[in-house]
Amino acid sequence: MPQAYAVGAGTGKAGCPNGLGQLWAGTGDPGIWKKGNGHGGEDGVRDQARPPYRCRSSASDLEEQTICFGGVLVPERLEGPEELDQAADPDQSTDESERPKRRRLQYSTVPRARVKTIRELSLGLLINTNVPFSFFSDTFFQQLAWQLDPHLADQIPWSRQSMGRLLDDTYKSKKDKIKQELSDALTKIHLEFDLWTSPNRHAVMAVTAHFLDRQGKHQSRLLALRRQLGCHSGESLAVTLGQVVREWKIEDRVGTVISDNASSNDSCLVNFYGDLDAEMSLVDVRARRMRCYGHILNLVARAFLYGEDFESFEAESQVFDLLGWREDDLRHWRKKGPMGKLHNVVKFIRSSPQRCELFKRISRENDEAQECLLANESTAELEVVMNNDTRWNSTYLMISRALVKQGDIRAFLVHPEVEKMVTRGRHVEGG
Repeated sequence: MPQAYAVGAGTGKAGCPNGLGQLWAGTGDPGIWKKGNGHGGEDGVRDQARPPYRCRSSASDLEEQTICFGGVLVPERLEGPEELDQAADPDQSTDESERPKRRRLQYSTVPRARVKTIRELSLGLLINTNVPFSFFSDTFFQQLAWQLDPHLADQIPWSRQSMGRLLDDTYKSKKDKIKQELSDALTKIHLEFDLWTSPNRHAVMAVTAHFLDRQGKHQSRLLALRRQLGCHSGESLAVTLGQVVREWKIEDRVGTVISDNASSNDSCLVNFYGDLDAEMSLVDVRARRMRCYGHILNLVARAFLYGEDFESFEAESQVFDLLGWREDDLRHWRKKGPMGKLHNVVKFIRSSPQRCELFKRISRENDEAQECLLANESTAELEVVMNNDTRWNSTYLMISRALVKQGDIRAFLVHPEVEKMVTRGRHVEGG
């Protein structure tokens, strides 16, 4: 809260003058007050219509005082924390027609550049942590910001609406910058795309551009995370990819396109390049179709672990799982040797909360029985990891965690309660 002191001769309350005088801000923000003449008007004529304004005689005096003639020095306003917060962020108003324009204090001690930087960092926090736009409207955060720096907290519009508009403005400005980078590139714009399913079950196409900038340095830019509607046929994928290319205005600069080995991607690029250049031959399309090396390496690793026809193996396992034929699914995996047996053990542990809790209890008991715990980090709370066909490196992660927890897994398998479960259900027979 700024400290305001009334100085001058007069009969106003708390030393506030009704003649010529001056009012200066103490240690607070001097921009809250606007200087006027002794009659409350700029031209020496008293402004009868001006309502009385209030000031504080000191920072410790919390009782508001009134200047007699509308103020010798006319304040724009002197507000408390709640009023300043509303003035700094008018978006809190629910009625758009009544919402005043945000007013920055004329002589704020907070530089505009700092306010801009803090807003951009705040937006980055929302995006990076995936928290809602209302995060900064939380009462505890508001109080924390006010305690750290009241003047700064008053100047940052942190409401959900403000942050939403900032996101739109930032996206547009960064998009224009990337468009210029693509336009100035020394090379063709080479693309890669892949499909991904979001947690809310939406199919999304990610499109990334690779090129050399004006300095000859390799650059990668994410161009789109576009919702993929309808079937995932090659023709449908080509439509989505073409929309992204036209949006960034790089139709005549597309080089090669990288994607995984799915057959739908082959037909996608035939349609995509055909749309860009009707005269392009099938040989030219194939020359521009680059296959993802990481996907190829992943297929090779799967073949070593599970055989050549891993997709059919996974499909059969999914059928057993859907039908509830657990014994058949376990025997199906057991044929794959040690990897299949580990899969069965992990599935057995994770298939019920009671088994998970038993596994953690055994892990804690093993930790307590071990010596030199001060020198080693406890692994009691670590869980076993299940592999699946949609997550890359999931089998590697399953094996890595099993090596860390191998003592706990062995203790779990020979535990009397587990032996009773196995005897009843024969879930890990042969494992």
